[in-house]
Amino acid sequence: MKIFILSILVAVLFGNQTGAEALTSEDSADVADLQVKLSELDKVPREKRVSEFIAISSLIQKVPASEAKLKLLFQCIEVAASLEIKGLDHSNPPVLRVRPPKGSGVDGGVLPSEIKDPALRAEYEAAIAANRLKSKVFTEQRELELQKRSLINSVKMVPLNNPYVREGGIYLDLLEASRIDAETKRILREFIK
Repeated sequence: MKIFILSILVAVLFGNQTGAEALTSEDSADVADLQVKLSELDKVPREKRVSEFIAISSLIQKVPASEAKLKLLFQCIEVAASLEIKGLDHSNPPVLRVRPPKGSGVDGGVLPSEIKDPALRAEYEAAIAANRLKSKVFTEQRELELQKRSLINSVKMVPLNNPYVREGGIYLDLLEASRIDAETKRILREFIK
């Protein structure tokens, strides 16, 4: 029963086509287009790069199974790793409500305009702005982490019994040639054992 359900899932996701038939000329143009967008990601302003990457990699995941898709998935995993902020202190997340500075005479959660002292108001406004930025960074990094997991699962979903994956060991070749971190390589290597 499990094999039957799995075969239906594979048929739905990848169609009943072999790897050679799965990629049409229209899909080929899409793959080339996505390849260009992915390679030009460094031209996107830093504050928009993560969201643009997630949009591009989500489209790549919808491309029919092929060697080109597999290559793009590996490239996406590399890009995801490059966009991760190394050393982000997850033990110090943004706060829900910024506390006003001592001596301001107001409770937390009030508007900065409620603080009479201009210096304390400016300090409070700066703390709110810093917390908003921190919140944006934490949210982006979490979305990036989830997208990377989704990409890894997409790599795992490429049917290993198709010729474009097994013949010539393209999967292993891509895995070894990639600049993916050791932990992700270990996860992907375990999958094909």
